[in-house]
Amino acid sequence: MFETKTNPWKPLAALRLEQTVSSAATALPGDLTEARRWQAIVSGEASLTLENEPGSGAMRLDYDFKGGGGFVVARREVALALPRNYSIRLRWKGTGPANDLEWKWVDAQGSSVWRYVKPVAAWPEAWESLEIRGSDIGFAWGPAGGGPLGEAGAIELAIVARDGGAGVIWLTDIELVDQTNHEPPQFACSSERSGHPASAAGE
Repeated sequence: MFETKTNPWKPLAALRLEQTVSSAATALPGDLTEARRWQAIVSGEASLTLENEPGSGAMRLDYDFKGGGGFVVARREVALALPRNYSIRLRWKGTGPANDLEWKWVDAQGSSVWRYVKPVAAWPEAWESLEIRGSDIGFAWGPAGGGPLGEAGAIELAIVARDGGAGVIWLTDIELVDQTNHEPPQFACSSERSGHPASAAGE
């Protein structure tokens, strides 16, 4: 878990999504790393197996591109209203060739996608923390045409081949953290002196 007693952020999803006063998030039932709740989707001859690691409970993704390219995807359907400002936090480790790890939101209609791409040259051998800011998850494709995503209908965790090959990824402690109430204040005034903008008042 990433939340501590001194952490001002309120986690919306730490294994389970928890509705808060400051957001309209819909509770997500079950464990975000419970493998049986995810669906494996692959391209071409690639394979993907999803299971929970005995002992740790982490979700384990075993993939093999079978000498080709393409992608493998773990997909989890949700019904989740996203905060205006948020980040995703998780812990991860892995082994295998250099490939891309992607976090994707699919909208409630299942037709538009927002995506974050992390090129991985070397997978962390020991558990590491990974934080993805919502502002880094950009519109990728679909009829929505752009703009922020209001409600997610699915999460997709994808491994996209660069070197291809076979590998394993472990994920645990997935959180969606609402940072809406901790945005920096905005300043405005009726006039500004050259070199001294109103926005600098809070610095």
